[in-house]
Amino acid sequence: HWVDAFTHRNARYSGILPGDYVFRVRRSNPMLNHPNEAALHITILPPWWKTIWAYLGYAVFILSLLYVVRRYELNRQRLKLNLEMEHQQWEKLQELDRAKSRFFANISHEFRTPLSLILGPAEKLKTQFRSLDIKKEIDVIVRNGKRLLQLVNQLLDLSKLEFGKMQLKASPTSVVDLTRFIITAFESAAHNKNIELTFASEAVNAGDVYIDREKFEQIFANLLSNALKFTPKNGEITVSCSEIEPTANDPGYLKISIRDNGIGIGTDHLPHIFERFYQVDDAENRAYEGTGIGLALTKELVELHHGKVEVSSELGVGTQFDIYFPIGNAHLSTDEVVNETVKQPNISADDPRLFYSEVMQNGGGVKINPKLAISKTERKSTLLLAEDNPDMRHYIRSCLQERFQIIEAENGRDALKIAKKVVPVVIISDVMMPLVDGFELCKRIKTNERISHIPVILLTAKAAHEDMLSGLEYGADDYLTKPFDVKELQLRVNNTIKQRQRLQKRFQQTVNIVPSEVTVTPIDKRFLEKAIKIVETHLSDPEFDTKQMALEMGVSRSLLHMKLKAITGFATREFIRNLRLKRAARLIERNFGNIAQIAYEVGFNSLSHFSKVFRIQFGKTPSEYALTITDDQK
Repeated sequence: HWVDAFTHRNARYSGILPGDYVFRVRRSNPMLNHPNEAALHITILPPWWKTIWAYLGYAVFILSLLYVVRRYELNRQRLKLNLEMEHQQWEKLQELDRAKSRFFANISHEFRTPLSLILGPAEKLKTQFRSLDIKKEIDVIVRNGKRLLQLVNQLLDLSKLEFGKMQLKASPTSVVDLTRFIITAFESAAHNKNIELTFASEAVNAGDVYIDREKFEQIFANLLSNALKFTPKNGEITVSCSEIEPTANDPGYLKISIRDNGIGIGTDHLPHIFERFYQVDDAENRAYEGTGIGLALTKELVELHHGKVEVSSELGVGTQFDIYFPIGNAHLSTDEVVNETVKQPNISADDPRLFYSEVMQNGGGVKINPKLAISKTERKSTLLLAEDNPDMRHYIRSCLQERFQIIEAENGRDALKIAKKVVPVVIISDVMMPLVDGFELCKRIKTNERISHIPVILLTAKAAHEDMLSGLEYGADDYLTKPFDVKELQLRVNNTIKQRQRLQKRFQQTVNIVPSEVTVTPIDKRFLEKAIKIVETHLSDPEFDTKQMALEMGVSRSLLHMKLKAITGFATREFIRNLRLKRAARLIERNFGNIAQIAYEVGFNSLSHFSKVFRIQFGKTPSEYALTITDDQK
């Protein structure tokens, strides 16, 4: 609508929607000779949030939001499905684990009957024989039978703990006195290894601690026997008791610490050592065979007491186990408390601590002679036996001692030192040994020029095909698994020695020598090739002797003699003479010249001596040998 301006010279418009507009002005005096009307085109823009770009942004945002919500919902559904699947898998694994535990429990129960039937008659037989040798053999049966029975009992205890069938029967006990008393059962074992075993207590007046004595003895015996196993000779083990005062959030504890300066445990293994059947299977640090049951059982027995166990360790420094038992009985239920006070411990004949102590004393195994003395009049060949189990060493020794002079080593490192010093005719080695295992021992032997010729038989409980291949790759001459047949062991040792003797005989009787056909290891092959080459270079020199040969070989005369004797069956002087005669035989075959010329060509100044040794070597004189060659050619 037109608006009369009257005296107002401006116009104001508000609240106009965005769009294109025309503002028109008409003058009010029609008498003037001017255009009657003027127009102004005006465009009002919308605000930015109402632009097309804003609406596109809104659309993109809403679509993105819908997409995110959809993805979130899908991920939530997927996560829920995964959780359900994992829960089902966990239930299946739990059921499988329970089934395995039931199987272990059932089969362990079945083991106990035949073990009892083995141990009972064995103990009875021991009293019926006067022979010390027979009694030692029976001791081995009884000792290892007890160890197997103890392992079976541990499996049963783990099964009971898992199914909640093991009940705690705790009573107020003077734990400090009981700990001190249990330590006495291990003093003999510590003395045998020259280990200083000390006990210190700061908690003599501590309040009553409620424990199940039988389970406490299992806990403490497991930890202390572990410390003895992994602590080297002349080491130290310290057991200490202290009281930790209660706080607002924590009851008071009696703390028992067992600290040793043994080989220690790597930080990567520490989180797993309380897991069932977990073993630190490192040959460099493995000082005693284990099953991975003891520490797992220890932890669960401590937790059954509502306590806790902690471990700290450093490789090469030592290990410390700390066990904490709550003081008092406020943490126990009525069913877990027995109204019986244990003040003075008593040892019975079947006390489990006696078993641990007996095991740690090496079970009466054969002691190693540190002097390694062998009688010069002894005609038996020397056999080196590397085995860390004293009972197994004693058993293998009894199987082979009639034929061999046996020297023992309880780990691979000692075995390597002994082999270099004694140079046995054969080495029998276990695979899993402390310090240096059987594989590494075999590798070091086969790469050492001094002893590379010694045959190695690996005797081990690792029966997997991959383990056997590994042993053969390291250069083992044979691989025998435990348990083994005595006759088979004897045959394998004899066959290994006979094989080396056949190679020596082949070298001695063959005119055309091929070193690879009479040696076993590459290092022996290179040694023999070098020795042959040096001798052949000096064949025509009658002054060439063992001293000059050792000098050119770059080894001592004793090492040269030992290696040549082991590979060829000849001493150095005989080896040189043998090569001269073999060259002479080849020259005769080629019609090189008359017998005298050939004798001088291969370093013999005396024709009669040449004929004599030639006849000894080939069974014919040089002339007869030449006639034989001529007849063959005809």
